Amino acid sequence: MAALRVRLEDAVLVALAPMLLASGGYLQALDVYAGEFASAEAPDELRAVLSGRVPAVLIFTASGAYRGLDVRRRRATLDLSLHLYVVSGCYRSQASRVRGDSAGADPGIYQILEDCRDRLFGLDLGVTGAGPPAPVSEAALTWERDLAIWEQVYSVDTDAVQQPAVDPDLTDLAADINYPDDPDADPIVEITIPVV
Repeated sequence: MAALRVRLEDAVLVALAPMLLASGGYLQALDVYAGEFASAEAPDELRAVLSGRVPAVLIFTASGAYRGLDVRRRRATLDLSLHLYVVSGCYRSQASRVRGDSAGADPGIYQILEDCRDRLFGLDLGVTGAGPPAPVSEAALTWERDLAIWEQVYSVDTDAVQQPAVDPDLTDLAADINYPDDPDADPIVEITIPVV
């Protein structure tokens, strides 16, 4: 089975798929993105990934914080952050990149953000071990001459459970205790402990 983050990202792609141009929407690109937006080269990296396919939404899971730690039961909740890079490339003006163009081909960042939120907020993604996305923040990342990039962040509570290191078919541990100097006393105590 794929990692939880992969299943979560795939479920978000499915939830946002109706926004694709090929499905009657307006997005030219909807994909996962493995890059960071920390460097000055990030807009150029996004341009290369998108190859002119804008408007676009790129998604990825990022950092998370553990809470509700139960060491004995080897479980916790991992509050993952789910990030959407929302990209508009309308050439008319900076205002049209956020507000949309009159032709309707690019509805603008504001509309894309709302449409993503309408599709994701509180949605049961059908991913075992993951709760529904809850919006956390929206922020402009960059304003370039040919594109605007905003980030929309969601929080998703996920189950962080350590899988047992023992064979799943193992049900009991058995031990015999003997006197080390008396071979005739074997065993003096027998113990059977169920594996929990």
